[in-house]
Amino acid sequence: MSLPGQSNTRRRLALLFCVPLAVSFVFLILDLQTEHTDLLLSRTQDLTSSVGKLASLARDAESGERGYLLYGDERYLMPLQQANAELATDIDSCLRNAKDVSKFQRPVEEMIRLVRARVNQANQVVGTERATGVSAAVDLARRDEADRTMNQVRRAFDDLTRNLSDESSQYRSSEHQLGHGAFFSFLIGTLLMIGVLMWLYRELVS
Repeated sequence: MSLPGQSNTRRRLALLFCVPLAVSFVFLILDLQTEHTDLLLSRTQDLTSSVGKLASLARDAESGERGYLLYGDERYLMPLQQANAELATDIDSCLRNAKDVSKFQRPVEEMIRLVRARVNQANQVVGTERATGVSAAVDLARRDEADRTMNQVRRAFDDLTRNLSDESSQYRSSEHQLGHGAFFSFLIGTLLMIGVLMWLYRELVS
């Protein structure tokens, strides 16, 4: 048979132990949420990098096409050839990263369509020059279609990178807040546990 004083002591002891455990549980949740936010930030940054590489391929294709038409030297085709060689790999990378940040999947697919169109237009101009001569290739290059496509690539790239930058900023802000919350919950839990141990010590001494 336990005395009333012993029963009260047990209840107080159980309560004192539950409080730091609850705070520790909050710390664990905040820490896991911080890791998840950090993962989303990393994926968003990877997508930003992939989109930048894709836009660079469109610029390389345009540069190779115009350099070749202007000078007629095969060496100026190197940027276009590099764009042709890297296009499929960079598109796969973009699509893979877009799956991890699904809200940007449609803009990324539109960006891919435009870049692929610009590279194909450059290849068509070069192919026309080799098949029918410089005059026909220049006439084809002077059409507004290629310039219009390139302007669309630039607009799509600017919009996409701006939105990705905003998304990254939000993740950084959330990560910062969660980190502070996790730190303070850990600190409070530690102080409470020290308080419990001090109380136990006084009870044992008394």
